[in-house]
Amino acid sequence: MFEVELRAALDVIRSAPRVGGIYEELEGREYRRLLLPETRYHVYYRVVGPEHVRVLAVWSAVRGRGPRL
Repeated sequence: MFEVELRAALDVIRSAPRVGGIYEELEGREYRRLLLPETRYHVYYRVVGPEHVRVLAVWSAVRGRGPRL
């Protein structure tokens, strides 16, 4: 289930990179996250160009805090 949900989320991010909410802004950079509702993981990523997105972490939402970016 996790793999299927992650693939679907990556497809969404690929087609609409600003779909994820802003998680934090550091040094003028926006770090975003998108929730995988079935598995309760977040995909943390950053838009680095018009055609490029960098996935930084996949992190369990039940951990109570996000990763250090």
